[in-house]
Amino acid sequence: MTDGTDRARTLPVMLELGGRRVVVVGDGDVARQRLALLAITGAEVVVAPPAPPEDIAEQLGEAWLVFAATGSEALDASIAAWATARGIWVNAHDQTRACTFQMPAQLHRGPLTAAFGTGGTVPSLAVALRDLLAELIPDDVVPLIEDAAAQRRAAKAAGQPAFSLPWSEILAPILDGIEARIADHAADRAATRTTHPPPTP
Repeated sequence: MTDGTDRARTLPVMLELGGRRVVVVGDGDVARQRLALLAITGAEVVVAPPAPPEDIAEQLGEAWLVFAATGSEALDASIAAWATARGIWVNAHDQTRACTFQMPAQLHRGPLTAAFGTGGTVPSLAVALRDLLAELIPDDVVPLIEDAAAQRRAAKAAGQPAFSLPWSEILAPILDGIEARIADHAADRAATRTTHPPPTP
């Protein structure tokens, strides 16, 4: 474990959870948020009651991944320590040092996933960036992404190297739309600053 100054050394990865057992310990808002995220993964999700790890050892011991979200820092930390000692990946809510993996702020647009993390140092910044990106990449971009994916699949099926496709043309409708929204967003912010300037110190 390291302190917050070293968290930039973490490695962002995307885990394939389909068919793997994931245990969520807790029954509060954070646990429900974790369950909502897991719903799209195909994982075998088990919900365990907020209890000491020894009392739910049978459920925890069969897990590939554990989320400790009981609402109690002490209990989450003990669950994390129990799981870590047994080589099970674990996330303890808002306790960076107790985690072996962290949950970034995520944005999903069809097959596209974007994630922001600050190593647990400024999670509100990660959420703000995720929300900003959500404005710039709306849901209506999904058919364009799926069309690009279909062209790549067709090329590979025909024995054509995917890199040989005219990607600048294929991606143009996606990127042009995003760039236009960035320009609009910048113009809106500039107008807001002009209309409501910050107070003079």
